[in-house]
Amino acid sequence: MKRLEEYENAYRKLWFDSAVEADGSLWFAASNLNGIFKADKKTGKSQFITNFPQYPNYAVRLYIACTLVRRKIVFAPCNAKEISIYDIDKKELNTIPLDKRTVEHC
Repeated sequence: MKRLEEYENAYRKLWFDSAVEADGSLWFAASNLNGIFKADKKTGKSQFITNFPQYPNYAVRLYIACTLVRRKIVFAPCNAKEISIYDIDKKELNTIPLDKRTVEHC
């Protein structure tokens, strides 16, 4: 995956369904592309953090909601097949696979 350059050139605005606040920033999974971002609350400037590596760059609405638990952002899936957890301090992304029957039912 190409990093931030591709996002800056291909998209003018990011949109999201849910965000959490930590360290003076809003953290969110973009709904119109594959990526976790944070936006400075004072300046409004967004910064690309990482992508969800099992999906292509153009994947949309992977995650619909998120919540902050002990400085970890938990992302609830929309089109993704797992729950994803981003550790703000360790800068690590982990996943919890969902049972195949649960994914098919959704």
